[in-house]
Amino acid sequence: MPAIDTKEMLRSVSAASIILFTISVARRMKRLPAFIAGFLLASVIFLLALLSQIRLRHEAETNARLAFAGQMVRIAIEQKERDIAERLAAFAEATKSDQMFSLRLFAENNPTAPEVNARASKFLGPMGFSFLDITDSAGTILSSGRFPASAGNSIAKKMTQLSGEPRFMEDNLMGVAVPTLQAEASFKVADCITFHALGGINIDSALLSRLSPCEGVTVFLRYDTTIMGLPNVQKISDVRNRRIMINDKEYPAVQMPFSTVDGKAEPILIVVLMKESRR
Repeated sequence: MPAIDTKEMLRSVSAASIILFTISVARRMKRLPAFIAGFLLASVIFLLALLSQIRLRHEAETNARLAFAGQMVRIAIEQKERDIAERLAAFAEATKSDQMFSLRLFAENNPTAPEVNARASKFLGPMGFSFLDITDSAGTILSSGRFPASAGNSIAKKMTQLSGEPRFMEDNLMGVAVPTLQAEASFKVADCITFHALGGINIDSALLSRLSPCEGVTVFLRYDTTIMGLPNVQKISDVRNRRIMINDKEYPAVQMPFSTVDGKAEPILIVVLMKESRR
């Protein structure tokens, strides 16, 4: 005997059709022997109870899958944030201990020396970062991994916004505002002069795809009017009661906010079970 597809049963047999059948049975009860009428009514009640149990079980399984997917994504994000903070702190400590960095900057007063100016670009790729800068205590760039020519420019506002804990912020990438996760690590040279290392990663569709814990789960970012990681979206709703409407289809979904550096509306990371759609 082939296995019963409970999802298909729920789609094909609606509560409305059973109610209509019950009404039809009730109208004919006067024409049927009492025991037959009672049997039919009991059968309808049993079927309603069975379908209700199937629906509740299906919803429980879906909610469990959704909770698991959301938890795995949250763990992955927290791990990514720890990686950023740890790598940035290690870079700051290594720069603090670099005698050539200190020699060129203080003894020779030569901030354009490669040991200073090119330091961030040297470590940007190996650290897996999209952004990496070294600034002085006033926020003036000494070395930029992404834009070496920006040395001498001020990013004081960015420096004061960031902290040791990675936060969501929009940054400039080739003249385009992009979502990022960045942090800050300060260090002192000669125990008296403070510098700052700023850096982190760009949030893009590739990163969001890697956050998905398994097939059938989509992770996308929503902030302001931007939807990232979910292609071909014409219409989309907010997440309500663990459900979201995407292009007039309903999906189980859970959301988690990012903390921002500027206090603006929080960007939302949304985890969707795409294979659980219902019309």
